[in-house]
Amino acid sequence: MDTAKKHGVKITIENNKTIAELREEFNRAFPYLKIEFYSAPYEAKKLQPQSKLIKHDKTLQFCRKGGIEGLLTLNPNHSVANFEKELWDTYGLSAQVFRKSGSLWIETSLTDSWTLLQQNLEGEQMTSAMLDDSAGIDFSDRDQVD
Repeated sequence: MDTAKKHGVKITIENNKTIAELREEFNRAFPYLKIEFYSAPYEAKKLQPQSKLIKHDKTLQFCRKGGIEGLLTLNPNHSVANFEKELWDTYGLSAQVFRKSGSLWIETSLTDSWTLLQQNLEGEQMTSAMLDDSAGIDFSDRDQVD
């Protein structure tokens, strides 16, 4: 991991940025994670309904519930829970982080105490193992997919 990623990557939260642009910036920092935005208010450890998912072509202004514009540091040592809470409390964005597991995306609500770095490493390991048929790894005790 390069020095910038160890200490965090800064991204700008501004009203005219699209959700797609913000998602791309997040994914560059954490390639085995993705972020989705919802119109429902943020609630810790609560799964967001698919019906509240905001389309990626919308601007942040469309989905914000108050908050400010500013510079957000994607700190790899922050827990997913803290990251999602900061997005809500500071920027008025209701978001959920997902982790890649093979070809699936798993909502991280059961493991949101893990850091962004831990989630990303787990996604990398799970995806690599699933691509290698000879790995023989049992994933039954991992996050459940609903």
